[in-house]
Amino acid sequence: MKNSFVKDLTDGQSVKEMFAVKEKTKAKSRNNKVYVTLKLSDRTGTISGKIWENAERKYELFEKGDIVLIEGYTSSYKGVLEIHIDKIRKCGEEEYDIGDFLPVSGRSIEEMKKELFDFVNSVKNEYLQNLLRAVFKDEEFMKKFENAPGSVGIHHTYVGGLLEHTLNVAKICDTVARIYPEIDRDLLISGALLHDIGKIYEYEVSASIASTNAGKLIGHIVIGTHLVEDKIEQFEDFPEELRINLLHLIVSHHGEYEFGSPKLPQTAEAAALAYSDLLDSKTEDFLEIKKNANDEWSSYVGHLERKIYTGKKKNG
Repeated sequence: MKNSFVKDLTDGQSVKEMFAVKEKTKAKSRNNKVYVTLKLSDRTGTISGKIWENAERKYELFEKGDIVLIEGYTSSYKGVLEIHIDKIRKCGEEEYDIGDFLPVSGRSIEEMKKELFDFVNSVKNEYLQNLLRAVFKDEEFMKKFENAPGSVGIHHTYVGGLLEHTLNVAKICDTVARIYPEIDRDLLISGALLHDIGKIYEYEVSASIASTNAGKLIGHIVIGTHLVEDKIEQFEDFPEELRINLLHLIVSHHGEYEFGSPKLPQTAEAAALAYSDLLDSKTEDFLEIKKNANDEWSSYVGHLERKIYTGKKKNG
């Protein structure tokens, strides 16, 4: 676990600490000596790092996106603080908390996981509950799921964001099911819990949160559909009609073709899920913009095609 952060570093300080590698480049000095420049970060900021001794060998010990343990000291070069690195190695996942390097949900991950399984246990249909258990009891899957963001640059853009968003959508759907008792609650809640699971492969959480090649080329709707189909195949007697209806919720949850939805919602449950998903994502988007704004009005937000009124007093 980290003991000190970028914001704590001062000139002439001995450093033995973990940082995320955001960039790494190799170059040659005027006397033709190879050196390495790193852009290191944690949740409080970024700092440059330099490797001078055995630079080529050390360059091969880690990759961009890795968490590394470095030993060295800080110095000021042209008024900018940097770290002179003597030793460096890649860290294993068990050595660090990703929350030290990236923004994290304000909610406890463990509390949210408990809430998730409360929803799973509330599903009375045995086929759907068994399916949900097969998905969320998978430890490898769950590790990815609890670390994944809800998106990149739009809503829930932090570690635990996907889990938080999923729970919000499930809560909205639960309310909808109480208002409209004709809706199949078990189907709707199952769709809410599963609708975005493809995001565990759409986004990559390392030194930063970014889209993967699979995310860019295939997308989470298609990925998630395949994940659910693969789990369903484990159950020989899973009803075909139920399978089709559940998959329809996943493939239609973006609501409109222009939002990347392969199909439009064509059942009451699918419509309820699509609008619940939209409600949470848009509301969270507005709240994040308001939180980060400094003035009464935000700057122009391209993906919303408007400025957002924050109610904050103008600076100065």
